[in-house]
Amino acid sequence: DVYLSIWSTWIEWLAGRQVSWEKATASHTREFLNTRTPSRRRAEPTPAQPSTVTKRRYWRVLREIYQAAIHHGLVVGNPASIAMDGLPEAEIADSVYLDADVLAELRHALATAVQTYVPGPASDLRAWQKPRDLAILAVLLDTGAKTAEVTALRPEHISLTREGLYLTLGSDIPRARQRAMGKLQRLKRTLQLSETGTAALQLWLATRQGKADECSLRGQKLTAWLFFSQKGAVSRGGEDRQMTHQPIYTLASDFITSTLGEEVFARGQTHTGPTVIRNSVMMEWIVQGLDLSEVNTRAGLGQVSQLGRLTKLVAH
Repeated sequence: DVYLSIWSTWIEWLAGRQVSWEKATASHTREFLNTRTPSRRRAEPTPAQPSTVTKRRYWRVLREIYQAAIHHGLVVGNPASIAMDGLPEAEIADSVYLDADVLAELRHALATAVQTYVPGPASDLRAWQKPRDLAILAVLLDTGAKTAEVTALRPEHISLTREGLYLTLGSDIPRARQRAMGKLQRLKRTLQLSETGTAALQLWLATRQGKADECSLRGQKLTAWLFFSQKGAVSRGGEDRQMTHQPIYTLASDFITSTLGEEVFARGQTHTGPTVIRNSVMMEWIVQGLDLSEVNTRAGLGQVSQLGRLTKLVAH
């Protein structure tokens, strides 16, 4: 959703100059990055100079989106393909999302890992983490969930029907966190998991039950969170330690790079975390021709306009 926020700021800034995003030039990009503070949602420049870190972040996102637009034939040039002090070209050779064939390759790799999974030896105290990781990857690839939504999942958010296994996202995210993720977001929605996702989650639930039994034998109680780390497995004093974002980012990044190998870098894909998977799943829904309101609901966004900006990356 950072992409959407930055892109919206850029669009508003251009609108103040009566310029459409398709007609933006390198001069516009330089002015946008150097004569205003990007964090302020204004159409006019301000004297404040943004930091190099901020400029790099904004420049990188603009570069990524315009590269995708070129790929889909929406524009012929990239106004963010410019050289600026403190912003090396290597910093902007990123991709916003993974192509459909790459996403399919990741899902095939996950399906193989789930089908061939063999429990580790009892002597390996961390063997239980493998099925947990497979389940987390399945949730990301099936639902495009935000990392915060994954860490907020509880077992009661899973429901099994004749049609399959369903997962409810966005139920237990604190209000403060919801505001940080977007004031108008409709976070709560229920999505059906794929066959691989169902198998991965069932595998994890069985493993998780084993951890609960171990805790019970020691007079302890397993955490209420669906996913947890080694340190957060046990509920202490009625407080459950929620899994942090970092291990999920590392998991997603390692999975993408290990599956694609050098191919991921050959494609210029330097962003390999869960946000890239989320963007890719959202793009997949759009390309499949789903109604934007349906895609908006599945993604947990508050306004169709948020998603509408992503549709500019797709050739219709």
